[in-house]
Amino acid sequence: MPEHLDVDAGSIEFRAENAFFLQHGRISGTATFAQHLRIGEVSSFMLFTGAPIEPGRSNGYYVVGVPKADTARLPELKAMVARLIEEDAPVLGSIRFRRGLLTASDRHMARYFKYVEEFPCFVPPV
Repeated sequence: MPEHLDVDAGSIEFRAENAFFLQHGRISGTATFAQHLRIGEVSSFMLFTGAPIEPGRSNGYYVVGVPKADTARLPELKAMVARLIEEDAPVLGSIRFRRGLLTASDRHMARYFKYVEEFPCFVPPV
C-alpha cells in the first residue's frame, strides 16, 4: 500500500517500493491506469483503459509488456491479466459506492473519487 498519492489536475500517481518489490502506478484522466510492477529482478508493465460505448456501459482494453530479454514471459503475463479481469468483472459490473460508507482503509479510494468529481468533463453540444 503506498504511503501517499501524488495528485495533479490530470493524473494520480503512486509508488510503493522496497529492495525486493516495486509497484509504480499512474491513473491518467479517469479511465486509464498504467503500472510497472517489479518482483525481484522481474519487471512487468500493464496498461488498462476503458471507453464508454453507451450510457452506463463501457469497453475495457489492456496491454501488457515485459523487457525485451523476457519476451518468453508475455503469454504467462497476458493469461494472468486475463484471469484477473475475468475474476474482477462480476464485482466491477455491480459495485456501487455511496458517500459516507468508506472506511479509513479506503482513504486512497476516497481520494480517487474526489479527483474524479473534480475532473473537468466535456458536454457535447446538442
